[in-house]
Amino acid sequence: MDKIKFNKKDQEFLTRVKKEMFELYFDDKISNEDFYGAEKFLKILEKKYKSLNESNKKLSRQIMKTAVKTLPEDKPKTRKIVINSKYGGFGLSEEARKRYEELSGHKYPGDYNIQRDDPILIRVVEELKEKVNGDCARLKIVEIPYDVDWQIEEYDGNEWVAEKHRTWD
Repeated sequence: MDKIKFNKKDQEFLTRVKKEMFELYFDDKISNEDFYGAEKFLKILEKKYKSLNESNKKLSRQIMKTAVKTLPEDKPKTRKIVINSKYGGFGLSEEARKRYEELSGHKYPGDYNIQRDDPILIRVVEELKEKVNGDCARLKIVEIPYDVDWQIEEYDGNEWVAEKHRTWD
């Protein structure tokens, strides 16, 4: 297989593709076989991004062929989510932000923009333990069943994970 050199734009695309590929797989929207062929996944990407150039299609196929080797035999049964368990609000310490950037290779997206089930965030919380907490925070990891459609709810900054449901007024 030809080695491909990645520019910054390609690297960002690859990161998005990997994340979306695993999300589709774990949410049962794409099968193991589709990763090998890659065609169904590329169609999903084309709908989402409107168009893919040939370079991006080639990169996507290469990613899927190698990534499928890393898929677990069984889909996970639980999902980890980081919440704040103290009145005040979610926030990472400066040390935790730096560690996140070190592990991800990207700028920390901010306390209000980070995905709470981000694997890198989970790793930072597990590694730094108490040192992860920002000024008014006490962060902890909650595990929920993987297939639950969830959201974070809060009162005065104290958070909990709740299953999404419909409400009317």
